[in-house]
Amino acid sequence: MRLRALALLCCMASLGSALVLANAPAGFDVDIAASNAELRNNGARVTLAIRARGGAYGPARVRVELVDAAGAILAVGENSTTLTSQLGRISVDTFGPGITSGWTDTTVQSTRVRYAIKRTASANAPSTGIVALARIAPEAIRLTVLTQERARPGTTHSVLIVATALHSAAPVRGVKILASLTLDADENAVFEKAVVTDSRGSAKAQFQIPDLAGLDGGTIEAIGVRGAVTSSARVDLDLSEGGRSLLVSTDKNLYQPGQTIHARVLVVDADRRASHSKSVRLRVEDEAGETVFARELTTSRYGVASADVVLGENAPLGDYDIEATIENEVGYDDESSARVVVSRYDLPEFSVRVASDKSFYLPGERASVTVSTRYLFGQPVPNGRVRIHEIEGNRWDDRDSPDDDTDPVAEGACAADGSFTVAIDLTRAMKDLYREDWRNYRDASFVASVTDPTTNRTERRRFDLRTSREPIHISVAGRNSVIPGHPTSFFVIVARRRHSDSL
Repeated sequence: MRLRALALLCCMASLGSALVLANAPAGFDVDIAASNAELRNNGARVTLAIRARGGAYGPARVRVELVDAAGAILAVGENSTTLTSQLGRISVDTFGPGITSGWTDTTVQSTRVRYAIKRTASANAPSTGIVALARIAPEAIRLTVLTQERARPGTTHSVLIVATALHSAAPVRGVKILASLTLDADENAVFEKAVVTDSRGSAKAQFQIPDLAGLDGGTIEAIGVRGAVTSSARVDLDLSEGGRSLLVSTDKNLYQPGQTIHARVLVVDADRRASHSKSVRLRVEDEAGETVFARELTTSRYGVASADVVLGENAPLGDYDIEATIENEVGYDDESSARVVVSRYDLPEFSVRVASDKSFYLPGERASVTVSTRYLFGQPVPNGRVRIHEIEGNRWDDRDSPDDDTDPVAEGACAADGSFTVAIDLTRAMKDLYREDWRNYRDASFVASVTDPTTNRTERRRFDLRTSREPIHISVAGRNSVIPGHPTSFFVIVARRRHSDSL
């Protein structure tokens, strides 16, 4: 009985399969992964892997057209075959006036293979499809030239050339490449190197750049041939002397009248080498624009020039600009500057610290901020007057007190332990964040001012409160560009609020 039931089920299953097969729509499947194109100087031999389905068996005609990006036919060909339910391969030779002297990597990339399959005994329209030629042409390659774009006459310049397959970006070994260097000053002066790519698809070439007067540029070009495909790449070189770089530095940023500013200038040339025996003009101006110091300096063998600027006991207070200038051979001046502050300053009598309850805040949340004060001998500052102002921009000068210009976002008095806790509304900061669609978070800057009631002395502390769209920040850090076929690395950084914060 069980055997009869099993046989009945098998018959029903076979009948069901037959019904599904009979009801399947007739047509053709083209296996692109099993298809390929052999490129030739006057066209291509396109081999399609075709399987008939739904009873569409028998003799058929296959037409293949190579078309450009605008749809114009470059080459065409037809062939006959007999289709079955098994995967079969049919080759079609295409020819046409659009291809007469081989292929380049650019034309391969822009060319499409358009095919049509029609049963000979059928009145139905042919089945059609289209595929990128680069996808089925394994011999097509692309060259990439990697080198420093700035070079110096009289030196050896190295070039790395990488060959990759267009259809897979895999490295291609054994590509013969002709690399050449052409100088703009003399187009007839061409230096050539023949190289072959290794297992990583790369080849190195070195050129000795002549030390000639008047050289300002050149071109490195690489040409590689694989089968009927020619690929080329080029890089323009800057051989001009270029400008120098200057860096002005001082021993500190804050000075009092009567002190000495120790200024230092570092000069390097376009190759980032120390520029010695160069004349540098050093000038120092006070906040009113008056020149308080000017001198011609000469750089040492290490590219360094220095000077001491002595401030008078009655030197004006404010910002002082230190400017260094060196005349460039190409007709303009290279400049650099630094800014220091001249002020009468006293040691603070007490310190101010600010702490927030969370590392960043989400929409609708308020920030709980605690201001703590301590005298330098360790005791708290009781009853200190606290005012918190929001400030604009990324830079704030303690001399530009916001206390008298804007209303505080919070104010109050310190408790006996020298602390003051207040909730700050971040609605305005959140609106500023959402006005910039590209930004995921934004820092709002504040300054807390505390005044000691016993001495009327005020100390300040700047702090930031971060507003965020999302509770988790994800960012990617790594190289801005990658080389096909070569390993690369990058980092995914995920940051959330502190462990003590609640989401």
